Order: sequence, then structure tokens, then C-alpha cells
Amino acid sequence: MIQIKIPSVSSSGQYPLVAVMAIALFFGIGFSDTVMSGDGAWWDVVPEQETPSQYYDSILYSEIAPKLREIEVNSNRVKINVIGKSAGGRHLFLASVSSGNLGGYQTVQKKMLSDPEKAQNAISKLSDFKVPVVILSGIGGNEYPTVDAAIRLIETLAYQDDVDTKTILENLVVLVVVVGNPDGRVQGKLENAASVDLGTDFTKQTQPETKAIVSLITEWNPVVFLDLRGFVNPMLIEPGTPWHNPNYEYDLYLKWAFYEAKAMESALLSQMGLVTTIPFRDMPSGPDDWAPVRPATYAMYHGAYAHTIQTPSEDESGVDALYAAVWGALKYASANKVGMLSDQIEMFRRGALDLPQQLIPEYLLNETPYEQYNELTVVEFPAAYVIPSQAPLQKDPAATASLVNLMLFNGIKVEKSNETFALGSTTYPKGTYIVWMDQPKRGLANTILWTKGTIPAVYPPLGQSLLWWPYVVNVSAVVMDALQDVKTTVINKAN
Repeated sequence: MIQIKIPSVSSSGQYPLVAVMAIALFFGIGFSDTVMSGDGAWWDVVPEQETPSQYYDSILYSEIAPKLREIEVNSNRVKINVIGKSAGGRHLFLASVSSGNLGGYQTVQKKMLSDPEKAQNAISKLSDFKVPVVILSGIGGNEYPTVDAAIRLIETLAYQDDVDTKTILENLVVLVVVVGNPDGRVQGKLENAASVDLGTDFTKQTQPETKAIVSLITEWNPVVFLDLRGFVNPMLIEPGTPWHNPNYEYDLYLKWAFYEAKAMESALLSQMGLVTTIPFRDMPSGPDDWAPVRPATYAMYHGAYAHTIQTPSEDESGVDALYAAVWGALKYASANKVGMLSDQIEMFRRGALDLPQQLIPEYLLNETPYEQYNELTVVEFPAAYVIPSQAPLQKDPAATASLVNLMLFNGIKVEKSNETFALGSTTYPKGTYIVWMDQPKRGLANTILWTKGTIPAVYPPLGQSLLWWPYVVNVSAVVMDALQDVKTTVINKAN
């Protein structure tokens, strides 16, 4: 069914100067300025033909911008920004919700990657800080309940003053990507205007929507990441099943993600009587986390306790289920923010100091009857990866530059040699790229550059070169097993 609705005009009004200054101070990290589109601002929308849900009266994409503007004008807790455009040229809206400023979190954020130990020490001294939570809705364009649940959540946090809402606002900054796939929502299909399933584009990162979300993740390093999807019955909330990608710090992830999933399960049972499947606990195989092609499995490399949440229903009860699950996750994160943030930074500390991974503790293994979890191994990270920049040592210098820029875009530190050096029987010239593995996000770096990793049989011939294609397929990378003294300089762009 094709439907056209004329979006309601939002009420006019302006924030008092003090409120504007407070919001500007709070939202000073990682956002674009107000974006003008066409003949007006982002909330001035020209209606177009849209395909709404056939199961309930879902909000149209053309109604979303005026709705968000109305909330922004009437609540000093909400700021709306445009963080990019879709393949079809439609806006990607980010709603940022909190009360007051970030407290001492900015101090921690500045240190968590450059000096994780200092960041951990700072947490113990802070009396007031908020941690970021990212909620992604509508990445599957025709998964209508995800967006409606997100807007309901924004409205609740914008206006309500009950104890739970106040607690969440005091402890979290909630960042909601309101419609991750505007094209698909307008057209009533899963994919975007380029016919790409954005839910599997987080390694290739070919689409503007994916790149905008990746930028948000790398800027904020959210403590919690929730990807709202549909449709699985009974409702499904990750952590996932084997195969597990061993490049994650899986013990730290499960320590919080599993119990956060149980908190969501409890909220769904008490509020709606819904039974929930947690794959880690309930399934021998299925939605695994080996391939970081999905938003949640990608966000885990940035320290997020990430979950894909699959609502069971395409009607309005699917909206209710997602809303209840997210509310349970926000309450859990509010109550456990100190431990969750500290362990997120511990992941970065292990990488920066080249500390060994740890196996899953026994108390977590006891939560599942499946023996496959005992087979999860740790990775012995190499000292570095050496990537020649030019022929004849490099097959494709242009592809190499693309790979290096991809790694930089994803928050991986890459350096260039300032001198000639030898590795084995080969001499590498000045200007050779080196990815040292004693860095906070070593897991992501190793996943991209893996040359020794065992590819699970369930993924034959997929392997790394397909997951990260076209970036790695024509690039030569060599493992440096033992640390060598090579003078290098950090780069921010490949030639």
C-alpha cells in the first residue's frame, strides 16, 4: 500500500539562552551543526510516496523530522543532529538525550585510548559522570516497529519525571540513530536505495549510512550498543552462539552483556509476559558473532556491550516489546555504569600494554549447557603487521592506501617507518606501513589483517578476504612475530 501523509507543522519556539548554552556545552562532542536541506532546515520536509506498515499505523519517514523538531523545541533534554545522508539522499537523524552535561566522563574519554590505566584511575575519583549508550533503529528498512519504539523512547526520556527516567538521565547519555535506513523505510524494503542490506555492511562499509554509524561508534566508544531488529519468535536478545571470533575480549564482554540480556528478558517477562531466547544460553548454534558484518558484532570491537534485539511481532506489540527491552537495558546500565565502563577500558588497557586475553570464567560457562563454549581460545597477537606501500613489495599500492585509510577511519593506529629495516630476508624501505599490535583496538586490527587465523568450517570460502573485501584481497601484509626496534611516525591519512 502506498500512502502520502502531510506531516504536521511543529510548534515554533526557542530555547532560553541559558538552555542553549548548556546544550551546546553538553553536545560539544562529535556532532555536526544544524543542517539545512533544500529550501529550509532539516525539519522542513517535502512529503513523498511512502509504504507504511501493513500491520499498524507506523510513523512515516516524512513525519519523523517534524516530530523530532517538536520534541527538541519542547524539551531541554533532547538535541537533534543530522549525522549524514542515505544513499538516496535522505537525512540520518541522531537524537541525543540526557540531563545536564557529561560530568567527569570527558576526562575519562580523553584518556581511555591514549592512557587506559589513567582512565581507570580517574573513574574511581569521579563522583558524577554519564556513560554513552547508542541505540540503532531502522537499519532494516521494513522493520517498522524498531523506529516507532525508538521515537517512543525519545519522548519518554524527553518528558517524563518518574524515578526510572530520572535515574537513566542522571547516569547515561542516550544516543538514538532514529532511522538507520531511511530509503528502506520509505520504500518498504529491507535494503537502502543502492539495494544493499546495511545490516551486513559493517566490514565492507560501502554505504554512507554505514559510514555515518561507524563514525558515531568510533567517536563515542559507547558502553552499550543496541541494534533493534525484527522478526524472530520467541524474541531474541544476544549474546550469540558459536562461532565466536577470538579477537574479542570475550570474558569482559560476557561479564556484562549476558546479564544485561537477562535484565531485558526480565523486563519483557514482567511487563508483557514474553518469553525470550538468549542464544548464548539457549542455542547450540545460530546467530553467531564470528563475522563482524553486523552493527552489534562490529561495535563489540570498540568495547561496547552490544546486542542485536529481534522483536517477535510486526504489529504494535512488536513496538512494545522493543521498548520494554531497551528500558530494561538502560536501567541495567544505569545501575552498573562504573563496572561496565571500567571493564570496557580494561579491554583497551590489555591492547595498549600487550597483555594476554583471558578465558571465559567458569561461572559464565556454567550458564550454558553447550560444550562448544569451552573451546573458545585466546589469540596470540603478533608484534605488528608490516604492509609495504609501493611496488614491487606491494601488489596494489592503491588498494593498500584504501586499506590503511579504512583502518584509520575505524580507529586503528597506523604508523610509517622512518627508516629502512629488515624482516626475515626482506628489506623494507622507509615509508612502509606498520600496524603495531600494542594498541587499544588490537582486536579489530587483527581481525582485518589476520593471516594466521583459523576460519571456522561454517564460513568456507568466506574467510577474512571476503569479509573485508575489497580492502585486503589485493594487499600484501607480513606478520612481525617478535618486536623490532623500528623508528616510526603515526599517520592520519595514507597517500
